[in-house]
Amino acid sequence: MSTNSNIVFFLSIAYNTNMDKKEIIGKNIRMLRTERGKSQSDLGKVLDISHVAISDIERGKTKLSVEILLKIADFFGVSPEEIISDTQVQKATPSFSQGRGSYGMTDEDKKSLKKAQDEFRKFARKKAEGEI
Repeated sequence: MSTNSNIVFFLSIAYNTNMDKKEIIGKNIRMLRTERGKSQSDLGKVLDISHVAISDIERGKTKLSVEILLKIADFFGVSPEEIISDTQVQKATPSFSQGRGSYGMTDEDKKSLKKAQDEFRKFARKKAEGEI
């Protein structure tokens, strides 16, 4: 067996050992996709499947073939093991949406974010009223 065949064989065993892996893999794919600013359609185009199919994958509704898993890993520039791993640590994503992305932020960071939100709202109001 070649090295590539060995990798595929071992990934296949690791992937098929636990049915809960579909949900873990889906969450990891969603995390990678959002961290890199990619849409479900972007990923779907690379895999030649619909964004609906990507949604099903991310929700753990669809079991991936090893071939698709390898394509996804290549697209994101990570190892397949990182995608199937249940030890991924989700990073906080700053967001202007209330309550989203604040996990792990310090109180000072939250105050700075709130201040930026308020300043943006003032700017948007002035722009809408033609003052700027």
